[in-house]
Amino acid sequence: MNTYLLDISDHQAGLDLAKVKAQTYAGVTARLLSYPNGGAPVVDPSYPTFLAAAKANHMLFAAYVLFHTNVPVPTQVADAKAHIGDLTIPVMIDAEPDAPSTPSFAFIVSCYDEIKRQGLVPGALYDPRWYWSGAEGSPNLTVRPWRLVSSAYGSNKVGYGSTEYASLGGDAGQGWNPYGGLTPSIWQFGSQIKLDGYNGPLDADAFRGSEAQLVSTGLFRNFAAPTPPPAPKPPAPVPGVHSLNSPDGTHVLAMQNDGNLVIYHGSHPIWSSGTAGK
Repeated sequence: MNTYLLDISDHQAGLDLAKVKAQTYAGVTARLLSYPNGGAPVVDPSYPTFLAAAKANHMLFAAYVLFHTNVPVPTQVADAKAHIGDLTIPVMIDAEPDAPSTPSFAFIVSCYDEIKRQGLVPGALYDPRWYWSGAEGSPNLTVRPWRLVSSAYGSNKVGYGSTEYASLGGDAGQGWNPYGGLTPSIWQFGSQIKLDGYNGPLDADAFRGSEAQLVSTGLFRNFAAPTPPPAPKPPAPVPGVHSLNSPDGTHVLAMQNDGNLVIYHGSHPIWSSGTAGK
């Protein structure tokens, strides 16, 4: 069983996450921040909408930040903390060049450490093989306990996610090949994926396992429907000649042996007729 996800940003503004879920995508990773030209932070304008929609549709959700070398890492993490909207949402590090930024591996590690230091949840590391083996110099990725997201599009054809994934080899495809000492946990396998009801290309990811197994990795905040609260326990028996329970089982009306008519909530009296002994 595979689990499919989308990477989204304001480039997909207007994307209906209800339709995304209906077409068997379990969740999304949404862009939170970027720093164009190393300047002031830009909060992705679609992020709050996507976050609210993920909650409403009980989907998996993560945020990603395109960290920039021209801005102090503590500042960038503080910006993420101020705008993420829920401190339990994992933050994925997007290790890519963004002119004039070309992050080194040491810089990427410092981003992970600062995310932890400021009390956010470290998520995955998006580190495409071409960048890892090029600008980063093929480092050992096992120096931190992150999960790796690879990127390999192959022919990158337009098509439905599961179809294109299968055409690239599926669970034996090149995106699962290990590097840096890690086997990718997630493979971004295309950027031309189509979705019924949406007019535009999408970046799609695959996870080799069930949605429950993906949740267990800690890479996503699980906005699944909350478990209904347990039914209230029936109140303790109340001494009396006659008694009547409320339909929800939380209250008892009891005519006691002493002649007092009493309403109990659980075992606590909340009203009486004051007729004891009369």
